[in-house]
Amino acid sequence: MDVFGAKKLSRDDGPQYTLDTNVIMEANANPNFLSMLMTRTDLRGAQIHFDSTVRRELEKHGCQVERIVARIKKAGATVGRGPPAHGIAGLAVSLERKYPTLHSPDSYILAGCIRAGTVLVTRDRGLERAARRHGVRVINPDMLATGTP
Repeated sequence: MDVFGAKKLSRDDGPQYTLDTNVIMEANANPNFLSMLMTRTDLRGAQIHFDSTVRRELEKHGCQVERIVARIKKAGATVGRGPPAHGIAGLAVSLERKYPTLHSPDSYILAGCIRAGTVLVTRDRGLERAARRHGVRVINPDMLATGTP
């Protein structure tokens, strides 16, 4: 069994989110940020899709993925794998063509959200803009912290 556990995530098991790399890195570096996110979005009982693109980015930045997953689980969320990158590559490329603010790896993260039907949680304004234009629900924690809509 890997760090994600054996549970397959299901749409019937509560709200589902995909956390962008920048959100996970901030939550890892700043426990208060994770507390704020948990309070403002009610992640308890939620499902967090943790896709291979985000995992690779975290590892590239030297983050301990297992530690991050353990902290998210301790906060009360279920963590599982998002869609595999090879299964969303075509969609990711078409999203990059459609939205000029989007680039890889963000296009893969957005494609994963679309495929899985999750809410995107990101601090990246370009990714946020592309996601909203595509009809994906987005939460920007920076706006939650400041109370800005």
